[in-house]
Amino acid sequence: MRFVRFPLPLVVAVALSGCAGYSALPLSPGTSAYRFTRRTLEDREVRDAVVATGQRWPVSSWNLKNLTAVGRRLNPEVAVARAQLESAKAAIATAAERPNPGVTLSPQFTAPFKWMLGTYGIDFDIPIETAGKRRTRIDLAREQAASAGFHVAEVSWQMRGKLRKALLELSVAGRREAMTQRAIDSQAQVIEMMNQRVAAGEASRPDFVQSRLLLTQLKMQQADAVRQKGEAQAAVAEAVGLSARAMDGAVWSLSEFEKVPEVGDIEAARHQALQHRSDVLAALADYAASEAALRGEVAKQYPDIHLGPGYQWDAGTHKWSLGSTFNLPVFNQNQGSIGEAEAKRWEAAVKFTAVQAAASAEVDKALASWRGARAKYSTAGELVASQEKQVQSAEALAQGGETDRLAVASASLEQATTDLARLDAQAELQAALGSLEDALQTPLSR
Repeated sequence: MRFVRFPLPLVVAVALSGCAGYSALPLSPGTSAYRFTRRTLEDREVRDAVVATGQRWPVSSWNLKNLTAVGRRLNPEVAVARAQLESAKAAIATAAERPNPGVTLSPQFTAPFKWMLGTYGIDFDIPIETAGKRRTRIDLAREQAASAGFHVAEVSWQMRGKLRKALLELSVAGRREAMTQRAIDSQAQVIEMMNQRVAAGEASRPDFVQSRLLLTQLKMQQADAVRQKGEAQAAVAEAVGLSARAMDGAVWSLSEFEKVPEVGDIEAARHQALQHRSDVLAALADYAASEAALRGEVAKQYPDIHLGPGYQWDAGTHKWSLGSTFNLPVFNQNQGSIGEAEAKRWEAAVKFTAVQAAASAEVDKALASWRGARAKYSTAGELVASQEKQVQSAEALAQGGETDRLAVASASLEQATTDLARLDAQAELQAALGSLEDALQTPLSR
């Protein structure tokens, strides 16, 4: 009877000693919104993100490199992907857990009650998994975690692409504002000279009105550039994971968008991308997970064993028993689940092929866009060079008295307009470079 009285409390105490406690973690929309709106580029999280990449702090100016580091830490979509990765990692520990044994108490009493004439029994259930089921569960969880890790890389690249696009728009809008101002100044000179000619009867009134309409259009273009600059700054904040007000007063370093980009070996990067893009690797990990799931279903054909040692005290008689239990695969051998797992493995294989084909098409389209934008920029450069010669020629003729200043101002206006066209072509070239980098998931600009 001492065996019957004391083991159960001991077993319960040992089991409860390993239990985890619950800790509440409430969410408050108001508190969360307050913290988000109060976050700035000077916060500790921003500093830690920049310093973690080996860059200097404090930051004198913000560019694609240091803002990308901040975005990888603060961007909400990246944070969600990283949280999903932690959940997938936690599932590995769950898969590695072994089934707990069970215990059954079975006292029996006579009537009227006499404990010495009763039967007191305790039986244990010790499960034993067969056919490597635990190992297969762990493999499945690890492949799913690997897929989640590649998803984090994919979302990080998407964040970088959005950030680069926003910084490019910010750079282009600022330069377009300045270039439009030069065009406005040149058009103002043209209007002043046209006004003098109209007053002297040397020009018609409709020509003067047309010049004023052009000036109005230029001012509207400048207003659009100012609006685009504000929108681009807000887009930068969104990509990084900050509020728009956090960007007020930021000093920008956007010189990389003001030059013609040079790229490295695109073909080598293309070959690398089709094998090592994050979405390709994620699809490959999903296929490996489907294979692990199939192995698990095949292993379920073999029943687990339950050992059942027990003890009974039967009216002064000690009785020991050792039983075993297992399912008999009579009515089914798990063929349905195996067939379903095989179909899912085939689905994963087809998806992998589709992802790789989509990646190849994306690279091809981005490469074609890059080549077209580069040719367009080259043509725009030729037009600018030609217009610069015309301005120089007009200035030389004006100095020799062969033409007036109106011709010089008109040539300067045409040059400003051509510069704006080249700016648009350069913006297209930079945007094409960004799309190509996103497709290859490799920085190309040197």
